[in-house]
Amino acid sequence: CEPTLLPEPNHVMLNHLYALSIKDSVMVLSATHRYRKKYVTTLLYKPI
Repeated sequence: CEPTLLPEPNHVMLNHLYALSIKDSVMVLSATHRYRKKYVTTLLYKPI
């Protein structure tokens, strides 16, 4: 993945948990954290 293709996350998006979508009985949660000069986004898939 080319880092220049992805925009830098907005400061209000950092350290928050988001429910992205619920489809086919699967909920997707996302959280973005900053580690030094990099941003790490974690996606969690949870069947409901």
